[in-house]
Amino acid sequence: MKRLTLGFFCFAATVAALTFGGCSAKSTSPPVPTPPPLTHMYLSLFAAAGGVQIYNTPVTGASTPTGTIAPIADPAELFVDKTGRLFVPLENGSSTVQVYTSPITGTSTPAYNLTTLHTFPEDTVEDSAGNVYVSVANSATCCVDIFTGPVTGAATAGSEITANGVVTNPLGSPFGMAFDTSGNLYVSSRVSVIKFTPPISSASLPAANVTPNQDNYGLNVDSSNTVYVANATVDGTIDVFTQPFQNSSVRAFGILVTPSADYIEGTALDGSGNLWAVDDVGGVWEVTAPITASSVPTKILTVVNAYGIAFGP
Repeated sequence: MKRLTLGFFCFAATVAALTFGGCSAKSTSPPVPTPPPLTHMYLSLFAAAGGVQIYNTPVTGASTPTGTIAPIADPAELFVDKTGRLFVPLENGSSTVQVYTSPITGTSTPAYNLTTLHTFPEDTVEDSAGNVYVSVANSATCCVDIFTGPVTGAATAGSEITANGVVTNPLGSPFGMAFDTSGNLYVSSRVSVIKFTPPISSASLPAANVTPNQDNYGLNVDSSNTVYVANATVDGTIDVFTQPFQNSSVRAFGILVTPSADYIEGTALDGSGNLWAVDDVGGVWEVTAPITASSVPTKILTVVNAYGIAFGP
């Protein structure tokens, strides 16, 4: 395992984006707007002297990086917002999320850093109001940090969502996050997948709390509000949930990405609605849209230490 904590995963999407809420200030979570064309794919390389690779889209088996931002210590899940900013959490025992501004090249350096309230940030998302959310896999009861927007420079999280008294399936070691088109926030945690409805605040309680397995990593929501959750209990599988997403929900079907991997790490949706996944042995896979129970993933690349994935302008 590459991680010091359990529970993780991310993405950058077509029409949906990842988002989270925090601990003292109240924030609303409006629907996420349609992003500009996603012309680049970003891969984080999880290592002490790791980095972020940049690819032009469409990505094929012959693709090579146009540049690599390095060194970056243990970059985790990646997120690119609608303005092209790249957010890179550092899962190296720090509380740092690096922010790179567009245009992003192999020689880019962080424009500024965000600081979470606890260590081990995993994933980042932003809502259409400019509030930035970071999942923090610090413990079994922690956390989603919120930075009140617009975020335009160095900042420390002002609030966070914790377990909020949920005993059975608390918000523990959260990893992946995403909004649906109605502004509902989905969070994959160590023991469950939790849905929060807006307005999201430190007092938010789950509107739905589903336990598909004991280790949930990457999470994405597509433009039809279908929810994709990486399942580490069943090796190399992504669980697919259709709406309505509620306490009684069970997966509609599962996609076996790779039986040779222990689990799927990062996931993302590209600009055409194709689902991408990174396994724990560096395989980069594509599941082409429309995604159904009969979908067969294709391995596109093998990249040593690949971990997080995102698409952006």
